[in-house]
Amino acid sequence: MENYPVKQLFIGKNPIEAFQIVYDGSTIAREAADDLANHIQKTCGAQLSVGTESRGEFEIQVGALPNQPERVKEIKATLCNDGILFWAKDGGKVLVLDGQTELGISYAVTKFMEQYLGWHFYTENLECVDSADTLTVPGDLSYSYSPTFKFRHTDWGIPNSQRRRWGLNLGESRAYDIIGFAHTFGSLSGEYDNQPCLTDDAVFETVLKNVKNWIEANPGCRIVSVTQNDNQRYCTCPRCAAQAEKIGQSGLMVNFLNRLGEAIEPEYPDVDLLTFAYQYTRKPPLDPSVCPRSNVVIWLCSIECSFSRTFDDPDCERNKEFLADLNEWGRRAQKLFIWDYTTDFHHYNAPFPNLKVIRRDIELFALNHTIGCYEEGGYQQRENGEFSHLRSFLLSQLLWDPYMTEEHYEALMNGFLQAYYGKGWQLIREYIDKTSEKARNVNILINTDRDIFMTDDGKQDYAFARAMDELLTRAEMLADTPETLQHCAAARCQIDFILANCLAYLDNQEVCHGAPDKIANMKFVNSLKRAGSHRLTESGSTLEIVDELTCELVPPHEWNALVDVKWRASRGLKELK
Repeated sequence: MENYPVKQLFIGKNPIEAFQIVYDGSTIAREAADDLANHIQKTCGAQLSVGTESRGEFEIQVGALPNQPERVKEIKATLCNDGILFWAKDGGKVLVLDGQTELGISYAVTKFMEQYLGWHFYTENLECVDSADTLTVPGDLSYSYSPTFKFRHTDWGIPNSQRRRWGLNLGESRAYDIIGFAHTFGSLSGEYDNQPCLTDDAVFETVLKNVKNWIEANPGCRIVSVTQNDNQRYCTCPRCAAQAEKIGQSGLMVNFLNRLGEAIEPEYPDVDLLTFAYQYTRKPPLDPSVCPRSNVVIWLCSIECSFSRTFDDPDCERNKEFLADLNEWGRRAQKLFIWDYTTDFHHYNAPFPNLKVIRRDIELFALNHTIGCYEEGGYQQRENGEFSHLRSFLLSQLLWDPYMTEEHYEALMNGFLQAYYGKGWQLIREYIDKTSEKARNVNILINTDRDIFMTDDGKQDYAFARAMDELLTRAEMLADTPETLQHCAAARCQIDFILANCLAYLDNQEVCHGAPDKIANMKFVNSLKRAGSHRLTESGSTLEIVDELTCELVPPHEWNALVDVKWRASRGLKELK
């Protein structure tokens, strides 16, 4: 006989076995109803029927049934951003799980299972439930919640089913798409190598025509990207230069988008135009009267920041400048998006100690009227040997609830670590805490290379790296299942990366300055293989092109350049086929 973690489950005073699950007939409600029935069975063994025929009592209603109570309809009318509600009547004889949108129905079921059945959905392959003698769902339950962010997205290679489970929504339908996504000026204007001239009427007409074409080709879309190419070669013609002197490059961009927004509004009143505040356009216009109109969304990018320190850290000059820009855009823009960064794009497997700051950073976004948040990660692979599963889980929870308390955030992290890493989880937590504190002494950028853990005199801190290696080794030794062993082994990629670089660049009695340590390099390679992490960088370097000669000649922090022809020639490496 199978053992279930919960012995008895009640809604009000009514045993769960008395209930059926009724859904509103939509596909997404059926999927959510089946999911709920499956997890109730896993929780306590009760097997509830699922159907569309209502009998009026002892029902869990998923979605908007014809007999939905008026009070539920009133609550539902107050929801936004895929908001959810749980509501019970008649002492719990009827429990309603519904949402503002179809996606909201799915979110409502998942959040109900988390809050009242004790389920934790940590990864696509790891979910667990708390044990209890008895669980009771209140018979007078009335709960509703609307997420702060309308658009919620992170791209850590998460399967679509898990994205929906976590409340992420970008890409769920045309209404949640960003048409073109990013760096679209090339496609819209025909100018790919530089930035187009924003004071040229012919450029404007070309972009306007193509924006309309995109809208027509994507019926139901709500956002079209009109974003600068990924370079800083903006137009310097006399007209652009004269205007930029008065209002700044971002002022030129905002005026151009305002003109486009005004042109499309009569025909497409429900469509917004999205543009970057990125690099040379990051700072708001010099003229405070230049503000985005209501159908222009500003997408502010944090690319220059230090990610081991909060954006409101008063001791970090990089972040103080960004915070000032965030505050000002928050005042001027009626609709603000954020593009944030959560990995080292030069070294996907290097430590990126931001787990102690992301809660506060995402809260700051919410405080500044952000309606959409994109947390960019190692999108080219699911495994990266540097807490990719933990980070994507925590980011998703924060995008759903950016105002969660520090205590709640810490509990989420600890719960994940315990389930994912097993008996040695506290050693993993100690590693996270100590590396996060260590990284506060330097600026961790999206291309930090090897200068991550340093001594006070600016050298690689080999002793600290060894101490962190010991923590991860001990955690691996305590692993008590094949799964937790694999997870602990994957986590050590980051410290093997650091140790190999330390051995190449420290100048002390144990090692030779600048001489790569082949054994340490090969250990790092083997760790990557065990973790299933093959992509080394965003730009194209992969594990498949690391050979024995590479390990003899260069330390891992230089492997981000493995695909560069000139770099390979300078180090005596043969050309890639």
